[in-house]
Amino acid sequence: MPSTLRCLAEIHGPAARVTLRGRLDAETLWSFGAELSTLIRAGRQHLTVDLGELDDVSAVCVGVVNRIVGELRPTGGTLRLTGADDDLIRLLRAAGMHPSVITDDPHNSSGRATAS
Repeated sequence: MPSTLRCLAEIHGPAARVTLRGRLDAETLWSFGAELSTLIRAGRQHLTVDLGELDDVSAVCVGVVNRIVGELRPTGGTLRLTGADDDLIRLLRAAGMHPSVITDDPHNSSGRATAS
């Protein structure tokens, strides 16, 4: 069965909060990257991505996330990932994700995304 990913974006001026549902893996990461790139082209400079409702996250997403950080950097933009459990945070950092991208959001009432 193919992986599915839903990206639900809430726009707040130059910022957007994207809630992900489903699986973020090798099959879905390019659509995830395309969604974030579309938000950047539409003028959103500060992106928060909530991983808390994902069923599964693979470390393969690190490359796409680092590319998005590179797109945002020239404009002073930011990308933050929230909703990850401690194991996923360790996995993403070990795979090369910059520590400033991963944050703990105390206002995130959803579950915690875990590493596969």
